[in-house]
Amino acid sequence: MRIGLIDVDGHNFPNLPLMKISAWHRQFGHSVEMYDALTGEAHEYDKVYMSKVFTFTPDYAFPVYAREIEHGGSGYSVKAALPDEVERIYPDYGLYGIKNTAYGFLTRGCPRRCEFCIVGEKEGCGETVEVIITPKDGWKLVSVTDNGHNVTMDVMNNGDGTWTYATFERYEGHIVDIVFEIDTEQMHDVNVSKTGQGTATADAYEDVPGGSDVTVTIIPAPGWKSLRAFLCSWVSPNAPRCGETHRLAARLFYGIIP
Repeated sequence: MRIGLIDVDGHNFPNLPLMKISAWHRQFGHSVEMYDALTGEAHEYDKVYMSKVFTFTPDYAFPVYAREIEHGGSGYSVKAALPDEVERIYPDYGLYGIKNTAYGFLTRGCPRRCEFCIVGEKEGCGETVEVIITPKDGWKLVSVTDNGHNVTMDVMNNGDGTWTYATFERYEGHIVDIVFEIDTEQMHDVNVSKTGQGTATADAYEDVPGGSDVTVTIIPAPGWKSLRAFLCSWVSPNAPRCGETHRLAARLFYGIIP
């Protein structure tokens, strides 16, 4: 049986599937060689294998003289695959004159899912775990690291105040570190209210940057005293005393109770 092999991409690098196909046929005593259109016209091949890795590689431009032609490789179809008995065979390195060198796969698949690449579609993307990141109101996401590698650029903004990071769980565990900080670009309004007699005024009321200080000046009226100052649900441990002017550093909402 006469077998012809066509490395459609060229001979700049060895084509591993063709080397395996060659080894598989040679074990049966078949004649295997790189396809030659001139000899093929004079003596037709029984079967020709055409292998192409890249989709952008132009197809073979010369006539193929063979009783059977089989196309393979991701350049033709991402679903193309060698039979198990061929995939597992020791390659015929002599096809490319290779000595003292071996080729193989250390890993399969890829978690990156780049639009221009077909590796994930062809070989799988492994198990993916999605980490949903939700900063507390007034805080923002600063950075995300995965096993010490900065992956902030891989985090997807969901548009609803949350972010998603898809971590690839295939061969190893992951430690994902997330850093938040106060969002100084987020603006707040300050609302000061009181009960009883006296004044309570803030030095800023509108468009106060997050993380900045607002000073509220508390002056009880004659005969009145300040009892408690509230910041949201927090009670000031330093309640002002009667007849004094006091300044209380605040960030959001206060209530003054006589």
